[in-house]
Amino acid sequence: MKKILIIAILIGVASLYTSYKLKMMASREILTVFGMQNEDFILNNILCANNPNCTVGATPPMANLSALKALATGDKLKLAKELFEYTKAYYSSQEFKNLYEQKRQELKPYVPEVTPEQREMALAQVKEMEEMYTPEILGMLPPEAKAEAIKSLEDMKAQANGEMTATQKKEWEELIPENPNKALKKMLKDFLDETRDVDFNATTKLNPENKHQVFTNPVYEKKDGQWKACYRAGKELTESARSLAQQWHSELN
Repeated sequence: MKKILIIAILIGVASLYTSYKLKMMASREILTVFGMQNEDFILNNILCANNPNCTVGATPPMANLSALKALATGDKLKLAKELFEYTKAYYSSQEFKNLYEQKRQELKPYVPEVTPEQREMALAQVKEMEEMYTPEILGMLPPEAKAEAIKSLEDMKAQANGEMTATQKKEWEELIPENPNKALKKMLKDFLDETRDVDFNATTKLNPENKHQVFTNPVYEKKDGQWKACYRAGKELTESARSLAQQWHSELN
């Protein structure tokens, strides 16, 4: 499932609900009304940044839209900025760091427990492999075959000791990096890349089959959801959001 980036949702909220009194609610309450309770939405977006198959709540529920529609007049730019700043502050908090690491450990690749007997047998196989692949033999192998033999040997050692293999460690780090800044930088870069060419003058038409508005230009209709969210938000709000995203991206290590 294609995830929706945090910032795209935030500008969408501000764009759709331009009638809003900012002083009526704290940012956390705004997120709760929109269905992003307990900051799960923010956390899950970071966890899903590098996983195209992630389904752990990257898109928030839409049950409370009527509550937002009922709120009084306000400034959409202020709302977007306040929501963005709240997201940024929560991301920097110890609470987020603790929850992120907890979730990261929960999603750690499964490694079966090894009994003493299994370990003894596995280490015996490792010894046989080491005797087979002596430095002299390895030196005679083509580079790819040599690398594969060494990898197999290291994997066997890890499995014998009930540890993750190098491949598992690499995949885990790529999907859910130890430093969440890596995931966040990718999300922000994706947003900036995907929204750099939004055509705010694009026209739409009614699709007679489903009664939904679609872009007249079929190329635009195939655009990413973030591109379309920015189109609906408008040029002023999108430029503001892109500026905030660019600034945050430049601040991350």
